[in-house]
Amino acid sequence: MRFLKAVAIVAGVSALAGASAADAVGAPKWGGFYVGASAGLNGVSATETDTATIPPSVTTFSGGPSWGAVGSLTWGYDFRIAPGLLLGTYSSLDITNAEATLTSPGGDVNKLQQNWAYNSGVRLGALVNSNTLLYLDGGFSRAGFTFSYNPPAPGAPYTNGHVFDGWFAGLGAQEKITDALSVSLDYRFARYGSDQVGCGVGGVGCVVPIEIHEIQPDLQSVRIGLVYNVGGL
Repeated sequence: MRFLKAVAIVAGVSALAGASAADAVGAPKWGGFYVGASAGLNGVSATETDTATIPPSVTTFSGGPSWGAVGSLTWGYDFRIAPGLLLGTYSSLDITNAEATLTSPGGDVNKLQQNWAYNSGVRLGALVNSNTLLYLDGGFSRAGFTFSYNPPAPGAPYTNGHVFDGWFAGLGAQEKITDALSVSLDYRFARYGSDQVGCGVGGVGCVVPIEIHEIQPDLQSVRIGLVYNVGGL
C-alpha cells in the first residue's frame, strides 16, 4: 500500500509539473539549461542632434539602417510552467561591425559603428508540437559603439567609443533536429537612450569645443543558429 501511495504521489507531481503529449516516450525534451551560437545581420540606425555654440544652432538628422554581419553566443535556462509553456531567463553576447552613416545638412559625413552588445532578459515560449517552440523575449541591452566625425572643412576628424544602455524585444522559433539539438531563427529590435559623444565629451580633445553631438541608436537583427539543450525537462 505504501508503494502504491508513493507511486500515486510521484504521478501527481509529474502532472502538476506539466507533463504533456510533448513529453511522450521518444519525444524531444524542452527546458533546462541551454547554450547556442548564431550568425546573421545587424542593422544600425541612429538620430544625431548637433548643438553648436558658435554660432548657436541645433540640427537633427538620421541615418540607416545599414547592415553588417553579427555573431552571437547565447546561454540560458527554461522552466516548464504549464503543459506546452516555457518561461526562462537568458543572456547573449553579440559581436558585429554594422555601422550607420549620418550625413548632416552641412555636409558632415559621420559614422556610428556598433562593435558589441550584451543582452539579458526573459523569454516566454509555447510548444506548437513536440518539435517546435515559438517564443517572445525582451530585456536589458548594453552596446558599444564607435563614433567617427568627418567634417568637410574646416575642422579635424576624430573617432571615439561610447557605451549605450537600452532595451530589446524580439520573437523567434526553434525546431528540434535531435533530442538535444535545435535550429533557431529570431528577430530582435533594440532601442538605446540618447547620449552625448564627440568633441569635448568623454576626454576627447578638440581645438575649440563649439559643437556637441548627441546620438540615439536603434538596432535590428535577424539570426539563424544552433541551440544545444544541456538538460531537458
